[in-house]
Amino acid sequence: MKLQSNKSTVQNSNQINDNAKEWARKNWDYLTQTDTPLINVNSSTKIEKGQKINVNTGILYLKPADQVTTKTICAAADLMGCKKGCLIDSGQLGKKAGSNAATKRTILLALEPETFKKHLRIEILKHQLEYGDTLAIRLNGTSDIDFSDLIASMPDQLFYDYTKIYSRVVKNDLANYDLTFSGSANNAKSLQITARAIKAGKRTVL
Repeated sequence: MKLQSNKSTVQNSNQINDNAKEWARKNWDYLTQTDTPLINVNSSTKIEKGQKINVNTGILYLKPADQVTTKTICAAADLMGCKKGCLIDSGQLGKKAGSNAATKRTILLALEPETFKKHLRIEILKHQLEYGDTLAIRLNGTSDIDFSDLIASMPDQLFYDYTKIYSRVVKNDLANYDLTFSGSANNAKSLQITARAIKAGKRTVL
């Protein structure tokens, strides 16, 4: 996907922060001329176990919290105490190419959300043609966004995620969306919420 907005729109936007605007100025050709995929399949060491059992995983990686956007895309990051310890800088994501791709995708989502979701759907459908029923999609590799509208519109595709927003786990009723609560022991409040999830019988990881 490429950005369609012009420089003036980007620099005057209230959706992305000043650091993102500066990045956009320095990487304008990459942002507007290079067709960057939103999802790559089997590109992360996180999903090697899945490949061993014939599950091919596509993950969307964005820049988390408020690293790019003015409004956080990880609503519970401060509450759960995971903002500073986010793994966005580890592995391939910590390398320049991975970091630039995540920054670009987040700008695309913030500035052109409808076009972003349209391209996301197209990419998922293309991956379906290649991998069939073995394909699993994780839209929140490094974010915590409610994509339930897109997920609900693709009932034949399996999606999964981890979230630190407990209410999303409680409310999720989509048969094709496997959602696990990502607990935390970073502070008293996060411990309380994690304990609540476990007591309620929700699948929880720490």
